[in-house]
Amino acid sequence: MRKLNLHILLLAILTFTGCVDPFDPPVENYEELLVVEAFISDDPGPQVVYLSLTSPIDTVRFLPVTGAEVLIKDQDGNQYSFNAAESGAYYSDPGVFIPLPGNIYVLEVRLSDGRRIVSEPVEMKLTPPLTEVFYEQQAFVGAESGTIEEGFVVMANTDGLANEDIYLRYDWEETYMTVPPYPAFFVYNEQTEIIEPREDNISQCWIDQRSSAINIVTTEGRAITDIREHPIRYLSFRGVELNERYSIRVKQYAMDAEAYRFWKSLKETNESTGSLFDTQPFPLTGNLMNADDQNEPVLGYFDVASVSSERIFIDKTDLPGSTSAPSLYRGCTSSSVDTLVSASAVPAFVNSGFYISYYIFPTGYVMVKPECVDCTLFGSNVKPDFWE
Repeated sequence: MRKLNLHILLLAILTFTGCVDPFDPPVENYEELLVVEAFISDDPGPQVVYLSLTSPIDTVRFLPVTGAEVLIKDQDGNQYSFNAAESGAYYSDPGVFIPLPGNIYVLEVRLSDGRRIVSEPVEMKLTPPLTEVFYEQQAFVGAESGTIEEGFVVMANTDGLANEDIYLRYDWEETYMTVPPYPAFFVYNEQTEIIEPREDNISQCWIDQRSSAINIVTTEGRAITDIREHPIRYLSFRGVELNERYSIRVKQYAMDAEAYRFWKSLKETNESTGSLFDTQPFPLTGNLMNADDQNEPVLGYFDVASVSSERIFIDKTDLPGSTSAPSLYRGCTSSSVDTLVSASAVPAFVNSGFYISYYIFPTGYVMVKPECVDCTLFGSNVKPDFWE
């Protein structure tokens, strides 16, 4: 479950008159509002609800809400409590709360100051099957560079429903393998003062990332009811993700028209460049309210849907021709990061932070800076269960 930056929404429509001059909006009218991020699915694992407060325009940051009680109730009167974990996050017990398509759910948040936030009743939607996830080589504008880049675009196909509009939201989880340029075959045992074979693996790791952008699509108003070649993830050949082996799990969720319009409005607001001719920020409320004061805005949306997902892998050998993605360890060349020393000099280098890489007979040991030999500085050396 990903966490969106809903709390960065601004709290008032800015009204401008006269000529187009630079404008710094005043912050004295800042109003602190509750933000509820609550999307529930049947994806394995605990479900999570995030609670936070809006921050002033000039100090955008995450302000967690702690000490709350988070509950989900169904149409049969069953009640499921969420447990507070890290700051602002509340997790369900996956062995107890298992949402089911067709059931009706209500979210209730009881704040420490006595306020009670409730959602409208929401039926868990059954998501249509994600028909296909694939990738193609394309040219696109890089999000960071702003220039044309070559790479792979991961896309999704979904078969539509006859005589019925569908509304879909996507997110993804990606994992890519990283292998440092230097192996780590030895370790210095300070207690025995002996150079020994290294038992733990720090030469092969996996790095996980999750989507943060809003990705939605609908067939509403379209003659064709199928979703075809919908872009999910842009992978530039300039990025490190494709250097060894890459995997992405694309997840698809159904929505209704009301939820789609909420996410569409939020997407348009977040992607505004700040020009006077763009959509101006406004308090984007959804299906949540203060049970005792309906005039108090509550930001966010509560929704429940089943998940349909597919996973694909991309190997470095899948890159076209002689193309190769850059390494995470750029700059790790022998002239700048390693040193050949005798066995007697190893302890001093270890104390200076170097790692023992390998042995060159009969000269000595190659000592390497940690960022060029220890992949656990960037990811986990525990191989994922799904990794083929």
